[in-house]
Amino acid sequence: MASNLELKVSINEKHNGANFQNSLLSPQQNICAVSCENVMVFTRVLYRSNSFKQSIPVYTVYAADLNTPFETHIIMESLDQILKIKFNADGHQLLIVTNSKNLHLYLKGSSLHDWTNTHTSNWCEEDILFVDFFHTKNGSFIQINDVKINAPYSEKFQCVNFQPTLRSIGNCSQNGFFAITASGLFLACTVNANGIMGVEERAILGPVRDNFTLASAAFSQSYQAHNVKVTHMQYANSEDPKNLLLFLEFDKDEVLNSQEKVADQQLQAQSNGIKKEDTVNKSQQKFVLQLYQLQDKVRNIFQFFVQSSLEKTNSTTTVKEWVFQAEWATTSSIVAINTTSQNLFASPSVPFLITVASSDDGIYVINKDTMQQISKYSFHSNYPEDHSSSKRNSTDKKIISFTNTWTNLHLIVLDSSGGLHILSLLKQTDMGSSWLVYIMLLLEYTLVSGNDWWDILMAIPPTSSLTLADRLSEIFYTHPAKFVSNLSSKFLVLKNSILRSCSNLHQRSIEARLQAQLSAILKLFHSLRPVTTDVMNVEKNLYSTIQTYIESRNSLEITDIDKSIDNLLFSCNILDCQVDPTLSQELQILLEFSSDLALYLLLLLVQNPKYELAKEPKILQCLREILFISRFWFRYNKLVFPQMIKKTDAVDIWAQLYKLLTRLAQVIPGEPDAGFLVS
Repeated sequence: MASNLELKVSINEKHNGANFQNSLLSPQQNICAVSCENVMVFTRVLYRSNSFKQSIPVYTVYAADLNTPFETHIIMESLDQILKIKFNADGHQLLIVTNSKNLHLYLKGSSLHDWTNTHTSNWCEEDILFVDFFHTKNGSFIQINDVKINAPYSEKFQCVNFQPTLRSIGNCSQNGFFAITASGLFLACTVNANGIMGVEERAILGPVRDNFTLASAAFSQSYQAHNVKVTHMQYANSEDPKNLLLFLEFDKDEVLNSQEKVADQQLQAQSNGIKKEDTVNKSQQKFVLQLYQLQDKVRNIFQFFVQSSLEKTNSTTTVKEWVFQAEWATTSSIVAINTTSQNLFASPSVPFLITVASSDDGIYVINKDTMQQISKYSFHSNYPEDHSSSKRNSTDKKIISFTNTWTNLHLIVLDSSGGLHILSLLKQTDMGSSWLVYIMLLLEYTLVSGNDWWDILMAIPPTSSLTLADRLSEIFYTHPAKFVSNLSSKFLVLKNSILRSCSNLHQRSIEARLQAQLSAILKLFHSLRPVTTDVMNVEKNLYSTIQTYIESRNSLEITDIDKSIDNLLFSCNILDCQVDPTLSQELQILLEFSSDLALYLLLLLVQNPKYELAKEPKILQCLREILFISRFWFRYNKLVFPQMIKKTDAVDIWAQLYKLLTRLAQVIPGEPDAGFLVS
C-alpha cells in the first residue's frame, strides 16, 4: 500500500475573488528549477497596460531562497514566453530559453540579488528541444554500503572523473552549454580559460557524420505501436543516460476495443477469486510510464551469398537497442515527469525516485528499480467531503510545475494559484534504522562539496539533533589539522543550524554560532600577508607561532598582554606579524565585535558563576588570540583600537579584558573565585 507524501511547507498567494480566474497560472507559462544551493528560480506572467491601454503579458523570471521563499528577486523580464530554465552543476550559472529562440546565460554572484547576463545567443531559425550545460565539475557519489560511519571523508566520498564533452582545436572545453534542435542540429557555446564565451559551434546529427550511434526501441509485447503515442520522453538519470522513460497515451479506439473484453475478463476473474472492481479499473488504464534500458545486442549479418568454408568472416555485429524493463500505469494524463539531477548513492538501500504529476492534481512517487508506486499526494484531499462541487471547481489548485531538490529529499511544487508547496519524498519510515546514517552522510557531503544543507535539516527528527551534532563533531575533528582549519567555520555554522532546530538546545546553538564567528575572524587574520618582504608566504609568518603560544601554558602565566607580547618578541620580529596599515584599520569592526563579546560574557559570568558559555575553552582561546594579534597591530598602527565607553581614561580596557580572559582560562572548567573581577 502506497503511503502519502508529507506536506512540510505551503505558501499561498492572496487573490481577489473576482479576479481569481484571470490570475490562474498554466503549465505552458510557468516552470521552475532548484540549484544545489537551494536557490529556486521560477517564472510568472504579469500583465501590464501599454499606451493604448491594452493588456500585455510580461514573462518574469524570479529567484528565491528556499529558506525564505517569500522574498523574491527579479532576474529578467521578457515579452517572449520562457520555455526552459536550467542551472549548471554548481548552481552559479543559469540558462534561460525564450520563445523567440534566445538563450540567456546568467551568472549568480555572492547574493540572491546579484545576477549578471554574461552571454546571449539567438538561434531564431531552430526549434530547441533540449538544452543543458556541459560538465563543470567531476561527478561524485557517496559510499553508504561497506563503509564505517567513523571513517574519514576520503573513504565515504569518491570522485568520478569524466571525459571532456566537447573537443575543439588545441584544447578541451569543459564549460558552456549546448542544445538539440528539431532539425537535427547540435548547437554549442563554449567558455575558454579566461571566462570569455567562444564561437558557437554547430554539428549535424546523423549516422553519416558519425556524431552519434543509432539505437532502436520497440514497445513491449503488450502494446502495438500504432495504437499508442509518446507524450513524454526523458532520461531517468542525466548523469548516466542508459535509462529512458517513455509516457504512452492510448488512442480512444484502443480503449473502446479493450472495453469489449471486460465481460470475459470479469468472468475469468471471478473464477480466480478476484474482485470485479479490480478488473474494471485495470481495463480503464490508458496511460503508461515505461522504463527502457540501453543495451548492446549481438545480431547476425544478413548475407546474400554463401561463402566457402575457407573464407572465415565475422557474421555478427553489435548494435545498441532500448530494451523494455518495467512499467507503471495510471488512469490520468501526465503533466510532468521529474527525477533527481544527481544520483549520489549508488546503493539499492537508497531508492532512485521518479515523480509524476497527473492531470487529476495527483503526485505519484515511483521506485525506478521496481517501477512500483511507493507514495502519493493529492490537493483534493485538503477539501472536506461536504464542499460544493461548483465552488470546488472554481478554487481547485492545479499542478503546473515541480522539481526535486538536489538531495532528492523534498519536492518543490507550484500550483495554478501561485502557491508554493514543499513535500517530503523520503521519510524516516522509508529507510528505517539507516535513516540517520543517510542524513549524516548527506550533511558531511555538503561540507566538502559546497552544496546547501537547508532541505536536509528539514528531514532531521528534533529528538536526534543533539546526537547527530555530536557524532558529526566527533568525526570532523579526527581529520588533519589543516583540513579542520579550512572547514572549521563552515562546520560550526552547520552545527549551529542543526542544534537550533530543537528548542531545548538553544544554549548549545549559541555556543556553536559564536565559535563560528570567532573562527571566521581568526581565519581572516591568519590569511593576511605581512608587510615584510622576506616573509611573503602566509605559512612562514608569526600567526602560526602566536596560535601555538596562546595555546601553551606559558601564555597563561603572564596575564599582562604587553608583557606577553614582549615575551614572544624575544625570538621574533614584530614586522613579521604586521599587515598593511590601511587594511588593518578596515578590520576595526571585527576587533570591536570580539571585545564587546568578551565584555558581555564576563558580565554574564558575574551574574551567574555557573554560566557555561563564558567558560567554553574554544571561545576563550579565540577571544584571547584575537585581542593578542590586534595588540600586535596596535604597536605598529595606533588607529587599531577598540572603541568603548569608559568612565576614566586611566583604565586600559583592552589589556583588562585580556587579563580577565587569561585568569578565567587558568581556572576552567572550575568556577572563578570571589575576587575574579578585582583588578
